[in-house]
Amino acid sequence: MAAHEIAAAFERVASVLRRRPEAGIGDDTPARAEWAGGTRVITHDGHGQGLVVTDLPTELGGQGEAPSAVWLLRAALASCVATRVLMEAALQGIELRTLDVQAGSRSDARGLLGLPDDQGRPVPAGPAQLSLQVRLGADGVAAERLQALVASAARASPVAATLHAQLPLLLQVVVEPPGPAVTKT
Repeated sequence: MAAHEIAAAFERVASVLRRRPEAGIGDDTPARAEWAGGTRVITHDGHGQGLVVTDLPTELGGQGEAPSAVWLLRAALASCVATRVLMEAALQGIELRTLDVQAGSRSDARGLLGLPDDQGRPVPAGPAQLSLQVRLGADGVAAERLQALVASAARASPVAATLHAQLPLLLQVVVEPPGPAVTKT
């Protein structure tokens, strides 16, 4: 789809939301993760639109045959920012020649294992630092304009905003009743 077609689609949606802001508020499609044995987990959206398999690396007891969930976090960040850059470019009438977004992180594996640091303090289980590198090119567009476009897009990226906001996690635990007793014969 060409940039002007993407921009037109966004403008149609924006026009509706300006008139009826409540139309933009709703529950997002949940992700359901089900254990598939070992350290393998299959996540889906319940509608057949999404299916993701994750596993731990071999050094943590996994088979290492699928990406880890934390890698998917970085993938979601890179993909979301790239999409927002494309949207922003389309809205500004800029035809991108190239776009490449790399998301990195720095973590301490002790947190995943529940181990404390050298002073006995808890180590965070998630990444301590995230990074983004955005490479892009557009003919006839000043570097400063492209840099501003990327900064604006990163601020409007839902994944980047979620990671930056430190949202509260509403945790609900449902414990299934025990199954029937199994007797050995």
